[in-house]
Amino acid sequence: MDNAELLQGIREIVQEIVRSELDVKLDEKLSGFRQAFGQDLRQEMAEMGSTLRQEMAEANNSLRQELKAEIAESNKSLRKEIAKNNSNLRKEIAKSSNSLKKELKAEITAAKEELREEFKESKQILRSLEHSAEVNKAAQDAMQVDIAHIKGDLKGLKERILAVEIDIGDLKARVV
Repeated sequence: MDNAELLQGIREIVQEIVRSELDVKLDEKLSGFRQAFGQDLRQEMAEMGSTLRQEMAEANNSLRQELKAEIAESNKSLRKEIAKNNSNLRKEIAKSSNSLKKELKAEITAAKEELREEFKESKQILRSLEHSAEVNKAAQDAMQVDIAHIKGDLKGLKERILAVEIDIGDLKARVV
């Protein structure tokens, strides 16, 4: 082995020793740094978590308020729309009701007119029947008078026939 190779071997050994010492020191420093940094990091993370929770709670409250406001506005808008629709429906109902009233009134008027005509006809028929009944009554009265006269005449005839029979019977009795 020559000197250069020897030097090269020593350099490698020294470098290896330095590296291992540096690694140990670096590990110690990193370990201390990790502990210090880890605690700081944990504390900072805890603070960030607390802050984040608080910010989330505030955002949540803000969103709730915004949603309540939007819901209230929507409800107000819906109430207006419902009131408008109610108004329109009432107008339509009133219009339909008036239309139905007019139709019913026209139908009732037509029915009344028809009933009046039928009543007139019935009244005329009734008057005709009353007149016919009066004529029949007059005819019956005339017949009764005639019958009474005929009865009287028959009675008179019977009396005369009876008298004639008596006279005939007397004449027969005298003749014999």
